[in-house]
Amino acid sequence: MELFVEKHLSRSGVVRFFLGWGLRCAGAVAAIAREGKPLLMAAADFVLVDVALFLSAFIYYGTWSTSRSTPTRRSGSSRR
Repeated sequence: MELFVEKHLSRSGVVRFFLGWGLRCAGAVAAIAREGKPLLMAAADFVLVDVALFLSAFIYYGTWSTSRSTPTRRSGSSRR
């Protein structure tokens, strides 16, 4: 690509700079896409486990909050 630009378009340093920058960015994006697949699978696994834990807490407690408020007995009254 750089050879094509040098031969046909311009020998300007600005053009070479932007061309080099663009090629490096394209390479970085390709590397991230290639290496990012395992990270994507790990993130999906984390989300699924988190959703399963929230759903199980909702089924068990009947509410989204796990803090259970139990009524307290007054020390003066002992009804059984």
